[in-house]
Amino acid sequence: MICLLVSKYGISYYYCLLYFFLRMNTNSQQEKSGSDNRSTRTPYRGAGGPGIIFETERLVVREFTGDDYENYFILHSDPKVMQYIRPAENREDCNKRFESTILFLPSHAYLGRWAVNEKESGRFVGCFVITPIPKEPERIQLGYSFIPEVWGKGYATEVSKAGVEYFHTGTPLTELYAVTETENVASENVLRKVGFQVLEKKMEGEKELLVMIMRKDV
Repeated sequence: MICLLVSKYGISYYYCLLYFFLRMNTNSQQEKSGSDNRSTRTPYRGAGGPGIIFETERLVVREFTGDDYENYFILHSDPKVMQYIRPAENREDCNKRFESTILFLPSHAYLGRWAVNEKESGRFVGCFVITPIPKEPERIQLGYSFIPEVWGKGYATEVSKAGVEYFHTGTPLTELYAVTETENVASENVLRKVGFQVLEKKMEGEKELLVMIMRKDV
């Protein structure tokens, strides 16, 4: 899994979102001459249900809702899923994180934390995010995590490719980042397939992290 670097209960995440929102507004004002050529579409908010953010051949990426507490807990309490993210969480901590980072924090249209469902079965299978990197809010990262039952199906590659396109379609930013542990070879391979390249290695405590980048052709 991608290493999602989010401070406990999302406090830093809130300020990162605010930074990103202000940055987007500034960029938009500075690039008025080119704004007509850039998509301004916003995610669809389905009446009476979760909004669809984007879709792939096999997956639907949608907004989380108050009905997703159990889905979120099942995913984030699994030690296998959380191996390269953070320690697996108990229900209380999971609920607090879900409420603070999913339900109650404002989000720019192209920035957020979303649920992933299979199209065919309709079941919840994971989470996909595009968020600022804490302590480096000028860098926007993508990340994902999936339940073990669907590992090996290529979902991470599929959703990441579509997520990159979704992000670059709606923002003037030309760089997108991903952070994973060097030991997480599977995620490194996924990111390389999507088009990310290694930017740098750095230590965080006892963990060696791999910072990867994708630059949009302009």
